[in-house]
Amino acid sequence: MPTVWTAATGQLASCSARVFRGVGAPRHGENTHTPGTATRWGARRHWSVLRLLCGTAAVVLSGCTAARSLTRPSWIADYDKAERQHRAADGTLLIWYQEARPGYADSLQKAFDTPELRRRLKGYVRCSLLRSYEPDRRYVAQYEVERAPALIVVHADGTYHARSGRMTAEDIARLLEEAQPPGATPRLNPHLHHAPHYDWLDHVDAASAVTERENKAMVVVLYRAWSRDWHRLEQLFERREVYRRFAGMVPCRVSSLSSTMEALLERFGVARLPAIVIVQRDGAHHALELPTSAEAVVRFADRAGGIGGSSPPGTETAGR
Repeated sequence: MPTVWTAATGQLASCSARVFRGVGAPRHGENTHTPGTATRWGARRHWSVLRLLCGTAAVVLSGCTAARSLTRPSWIADYDKAERQHRAADGTLLIWYQEARPGYADSLQKAFDTPELRRRLKGYVRCSLLRSYEPDRRYVAQYEVERAPALIVVHADGTYHARSGRMTAEDIARLLEEAQPPGATPRLNPHLHHAPHYDWLDHVDAASAVTERENKAMVVVLYRAWSRDWHRLEQLFERREVYRRFAGMVPCRVSSLSSTMEALLERFGVARLPAIVIVQRDGAHHALELPTSAEAVVRFADRAGGIGGSSPPGTETAGR
């Protein structure tokens, strides 16, 4: 910060000196006694000084912002994104639940700015949620947290430790040190809003390995390359009612350019593309050819064993 400020003030002094040495002054030989010339010269000089001051202030502020961003750890303001990073890192998620109203200063902010805590937080996925935002309130309620400020430490196994109320830097450091897995089991809310997100795999064998390891069903999308199949299907899968059916499955997509496509068509009994295939944990599969609407996909998923029951394995065509 001192370096940024020194450079900015040095530039200001240099620019000011140029102004008062004659930048904007009448050219050599110009008649300075012409009525109105002195007034115009003074106005030009004042506007030059004002522009230079504004530009210098912008340089100082941008430098301060950059220096601050380099020293303060970043916090994710989206619990969906934080959860994805948490799963990918297989580490620890730290949730800071805070108040956000005019005139209120969160007591944890000053604590997080201490050098010791900044070093400690480098190994955590950090998420900042607001009490004033209803989805955030519902999210932290899964961890028995109702008031802010609060800290929630979520471990890789899904268990957690939480503490509410004002905390000093020493209190936070003690919480992070004592919060070791396993902790308490959260009461997950199945109706909590989640933004649609799929970690698509490109090979059925890799997806099958995940289904065996995590004991989940699998959804396979078969589509034609060099067409708009995938674009249309991706929009269908992002619909909330569709996402609810497939969020708990392992997603896999295979294009017609794949060397495994012919074997997959024969295995699943599919004759026309695009197609959606749901493979249950016991290996039974259901296929939907030519999906045309979100309603058709929802009905298919429900018949295949999702919400509303199940049907015998087989292949069907949307609209029939």
